[in-house]
Amino acid sequence: MKRVAGAYFGGALGACFLTGVVWLLVSLQVLDHFFGVEWSMDYSPEGFLKLLYQNLFWGGIAGFLFVLPWLEKRWFIRALLFSLIPAAIMLLYYIPHYLDGGMFGVKKGTYTFAVVIVAAWIWGFIASLVAHKNG
Repeated sequence: MKRVAGAYFGGALGACFLTGVVWLLVSLQVLDHFFGVEWSMDYSPEGFLKLLYQNLFWGGIAGFLFVLPWLEKRWFIRALLFSLIPAAIMLLYYIPHYLDGGMFGVKKGTYTFAVVIVAAWIWGFIASLVAHKNG
């Protein structure tokens, strides 16, 4: 049970950190100006909290990947590999269907693919480390 709770907590904590970083980068228009990635979101505190709650839930659910007994001793490799699953969901389902960004986010900017992959890696590293320490 401790392993399952640690995996969920790791995923949720990674999502919490990632939400703050993305919200900060979007509100400061870093993604628009430096990477040419059009990422619109509600900058209000209510919009941030809505995004945070959604990401905490889905980040925790995705954190259950770290319960799998695969590459347990190599948390760094697990982070790289397991973070590709949420990235694929974002690039192949969420961005094309909900954000009208086209497949792999091509309508949102040239570097959208890279930004999503790096964001997923950030989540994966935090989630994997926490799950590793608590498992």
